[in-house]
Amino acid sequence: MDISHAITYIFEDKQWVGKIVVLIMLLFVALIPVLGLVALAAALGFLVQIADNVRQGLPRPLPKWDDYGEKIGMGAHVLAALVVYHLPLLLLNGCLAFALNIVGSGSFGSLISLVITCCTFPLSLVYTLFAWTLLAVGLTEYVEKPTIDRFFRPAHLWDVIRSHGALTRQWILAATLVNVAVIVLGWIPCLGQLLALALMFPIHGHLLGQYARQLRVTQKARA
Repeated sequence: MDISHAITYIFEDKQWVGKIVVLIMLLFVALIPVLGLVALAAALGFLVQIADNVRQGLPRPLPKWDDYGEKIGMGAHVLAALVVYHLPLLLLNGCLAFALNIVGSGSFGSLISLVITCCTFPLSLVYTLFAWTLLAVGLTEYVEKPTIDRFFRPAHLWDVIRSHGALTRQWILAATLVNVAVIVLGWIPCLGQLLALALMFPIHGHLLGQYARQLRVTQKARA
């Protein structure tokens, strides 16, 4: 995984400012109920197209904003997969909130709440890592054949992960480092938050494209 290139490639595009400004505007619109889902789908479609362009080895992977319908369609599939994969976490958090409400406040209740939170947090963290890895592999196959079923073949996706463990670990490490950097950048008021929004989707799109390209190379070599 080439993290540095996943960042610098953005600025190699002569039209990068306009493309990133549109992305930032969409992410702000994503905060609006209902309409925000359409904007988020477009942003996710932008990410999918970046991953596909990198997989194909295009020298300027940032796509143009001239096919909103296509972006929204692809992004809607990714958004649906994100919701389905996160249902167990939503259920766990709902049960946790219910349990914390039952134990109530007070010193004893606070102690029980702390114990429950400490027990469930590692489980949530492990599941999130597992789910996002499955999603990443699903997306690498989705860019080759954009049908939503590509995300919902857990046995096949897990087999790909096991068969390409070293490469998958490289992607996990790179994605984690990017997430940490984006979080730190987001602590800076205004400018930092804008940069975090602007860079998150293009960087992750490029990393996923690298992952997809290397998966295809190793699979062909083994075949």
